[in-house]
Amino acid sequence: FDQDLGLVISPSTDPSQIQVWDLKTCQPICKMEAAEKAGMCMGTKFIQNPDTGEPMVASIYENGEILIWSLRSSSEPLIRCLDRKSLLYPDPALCFAFTKDHRSGVLAGAPNRLVFFSIDFASRTIERTEETTITNPGVSELQIREDEKIFVTAGWDHRLRVFSWKKRSPLAILKHHTK
Repeated sequence: FDQDLGLVISPSTDPSQIQVWDLKTCQPICKMEAAEKAGMCMGTKFIQNPDTGEPMVASIYENGEILIWSLRSSSEPLIRCLDRKSLLYPDPALCFAFTKDHRSGVLAGAPNRLVFFSIDFASRTIERTEETTITNPGVSELQIREDEKIFVTAGWDHRLRVFSWKKRSPLAILKHHTK
């Protein structure tokens, strides 16, 4: 959901498709379809091209691929991983988060690892920059604080883990936050 744009992203009847709806007209404005091999869409976010200010949609899929779509031209992804070897997350990716400028981020899923990536909007590439192993497998949500000093993972073990964004090291584990 993007309140400024008045748009919401929703899944479609086809698991590899997503739609962007205009909340004022209650009509879909575009449909974005990944290749069938990508599997089901596992997460979406509105982002903005930091160079042009253009609103975009980022989506992650079961095969670990991130696709970035332009709202102006949604027939093909604007930015994607080039081949299977360059997939950022070779297992089902369940969640992702971006820095404030949308030039970098982190992916997570069922395995006990976090994968960090950077995006070059000019060359339309996504590059894996680092991987960190975490103690317990299973991350269902990620959030990077706006000042980009820390990020938090919400694990399947009902624990929130706080990490340093710069050093990628764990800072704290919050154990009793189940409600």
